[in-house]
Amino acid sequence: MGHSGNGEHERPARTPLLRAAARSKGARDKATIEIARLVEEGERQAERERQRQRQRREAQREQWRREEEAQRTAKALKDSKEELLQVVDAWAEAKRLEEFFADAQRRAQDLADEQRERTIERLRRACALIGNTDALERFDAWPAPKER
Repeated sequence: MGHSGNGEHERPARTPLLRAAARSKGARDKATIEIARLVEEGERQAERERQRQRQRREAQREQWRREEEAQRTAKALKDSKEELLQVVDAWAEAKRLEEFFADAQRRAQDLADEQRERTIERLRRACALIGNTDALERFDAWPAPKER
């Protein structure tokens, strides 16, 4: 079948099926290369997309950090202002109390001995009840916005 009488091997005749198979193998090789190229391109695109998403997340986190910092700064300013106004109110109250007790002390000096002693003792108890009215102490304890 495949031998001639002179000892040489005969080359099989190229049938249409064999020719189609040879062409098909070449096409498969080309298709395999094209598929590999497309897969690599897809991987590169996916990596670029992952990188863009990472950058977007990082930008979003930075934006949130800046907003939180701005909110903390605004809150510190607001709180500091409110506390300063409380210190000013306390100062005004302290001045009013100091004036009250100083005036009462002066007036008590004009009273008769027994009444003066009784009034001065009451003034001492009233001062003790009120406590420290030193507004400067409160002001020194007030934290400014940058001290928060």
